[in-house]
Amino acid sequence: MRRGPLDDGLTLGPWGGDVHHMDCPAGCRGNPARPAVLARDGALPPQQRRPMQSIRKIEELESLRGIAALLVVFFHMPKWHPALMNPLFDNAYLMVELFFVLSGFVIQTAYGNALQSGAAVLRFQFLRFARLYPVHLLFLLVFLGIELAKWLIITKTGVDDPATAPFAVNDLRAFVENLFLLNGVLLGRPLTFNYPAWSISVEFWTYLIFALTVLWLRAWRLVVFVLLATGALTLLASGAAAGWENILKCAAGFFLGCVTAALVQHRPQRLPAWTVPLAFFIMLAFLLTKPPHLLDLAIFPLSVALVFALVSAGDSGLTRTLRRPALVWLGTVSYPVYMSHAAMLWVANQIVRFSGTRPEAADATGRMIPQLPLSLTILAALAVVATVLVISSVVHLWVEQPLRDRSRRAHLVRRAEAVAE
Repeated sequence: MRRGPLDDGLTLGPWGGDVHHMDCPAGCRGNPARPAVLARDGALPPQQRRPMQSIRKIEELESLRGIAALLVVFFHMPKWHPALMNPLFDNAYLMVELFFVLSGFVIQTAYGNALQSGAAVLRFQFLRFARLYPVHLLFLLVFLGIELAKWLIITKTGVDDPATAPFAVNDLRAFVENLFLLNGVLLGRPLTFNYPAWSISVEFWTYLIFALTVLWLRAWRLVVFVLLATGALTLLASGAAAGWENILKCAAGFFLGCVTAALVQHRPQRLPAWTVPLAFFIMLAFLLTKPPHLLDLAIFPLSVALVFALVSAGDSGLTRTLRRPALVWLGTVSYPVYMSHAAMLWVANQIVRFSGTRPEAADATGRMIPQLPLSLTILAALAVVATVLVISSVVHLWVEQPLRDRSRRAHLVRRAEAVAE
């Protein structure tokens, strides 16, 4: 059963996020017994809040996120055959920026008018942490297990591959950084352990910047969002990021998403149905023709245009396709897809490496990758994607969803106890 657009749970980040479900700002379920609670914890009572425009196209955004997560999997997939080195896959790293825009859009829609006190900010940040951290911790421990397995193999067999030496890069310092969600925000540090998790780190701290801006600069928040996005883009475009590229990319995308949501809320537009396929086609053409790592900043306006079209335009064949259950489900599990795929790809590459003597070729990063015939590459890629989807479904059902629901219940119990006191 589909939840309402302001129900529980959200994050993107690249991964990982949840457009389909949001943590409902207190009272949005219309419970008449809530107003006294809202006044104490800082959220606005229903009668005082401006009606929030619902996200009519919530399933389309969910599906878009799922497709983007799958493209990231293909970007990171070992290049077992030249067929995997094509412009679409080579440029799929830009889908992380699309995640940031989506995240800002949904967070602003849900919380742009709801953070009225320090308690509300703490609650918001706690729910964001509870949404992100369990899956992050799970795959951090998986990668710790991989490092231990490498060490055991080298100890028992004497096989020593410097490129994968255990705990060489993934050391104690890196583990602590990942444990405290600092792995994407510290200057000059490499990507370690579950390397896609850098985006989870920067997004978590960007949430805090958003919340404090809404709390302290409420009347000026949209101006601040514009300045933050513009400043981040300027630093990135000028080459003056000085090692802060990760957090600046997140700030640019997230706050552009916030501004887009504010425009949709306060000046709703009804665009022609053809604007969605047009925006989608332009995005696809960009990914198919752009040289890797050139013109990267164009992804931000293209992402804004696509999201704006999806929530503002009438129905089209493409929007109906994006509402198909299989694609919506892909979006539902996209956060586990994003967080699990690096470990699955490492395992798959080891299986290919040790399944026989094969020629090797260097990929774009200089790593030596075993080469397969095209037929075996297709089978291996399909097997990897299927495995990632199965594992992601299990993680969603047994880790992500239960712990998110438990954190929300614990939060509601604490609020009820505070009111009773």
